[in-house]
Amino acid sequence: MFKRLLWFSFGVAAGIGGSAWVMGRVARARESFTPANLRRSAVRSVADALEGAGTRLRTPNGQS
Repeated sequence: MFKRLLWFSFGVAAGIGGSAWVMGRVARARESFTPANLRRSAVRSVADALEGAGTRLRTPNGQS
C-alpha cells in the first residue's frame, strides 16, 4: 500500500511540475507573438523558399 501511495505521490508531483513548466513555455511563446516577430518569421520563410527554389533551378536534379 505504501508503494502505491509513493507512486501516486510521484505522479502528482510530476503532473504539477509538468503543468507549471508548460504554462511557463506558453507564457513565453505568447510574448513572442508580436506583429514584428511574425513579420520577420514570414519574411524568413519566404526567403528560405526562394533560396531553395533557386538552388533547384541552378543544379541538375535539385542536388548541390
